[in-house]
Amino acid sequence: MKNTIRSIIKKIPRNVIFDSHTIIFRLRQDFSDVYLNNYNKKGTKLYHGELGQIIAEFQKDPTDKIELCGKSWSKNVLDKYSTCTCWKKP
Repeated sequence: MKNTIRSIIKKIPRNVIFDSHTIIFRLRQDFSDVYLNNYNKKGTKLYHGELGQIIAEFQKDPTDKIELCGKSWSKNVLDKYSTCTCWKKP
């Protein structure tokens, strides 16, 4: 999963803010088999929280580093609005 998320982050332009919902949408849209194969049957909210933790690991990544930018209010995969974390590629 981490390598798949890395491939998504690599395609995001530098100095652009993105949020965790964007990464999750891309996972579902472009890597649906990876997304579904890693689903833990504990529920969508918990699974997406785990995906958010994987995204956060890139704060320490020397090659594909991202920076925490705060929170956003955006549409999630359940077609509802909720808060999520914002990131930026320096």
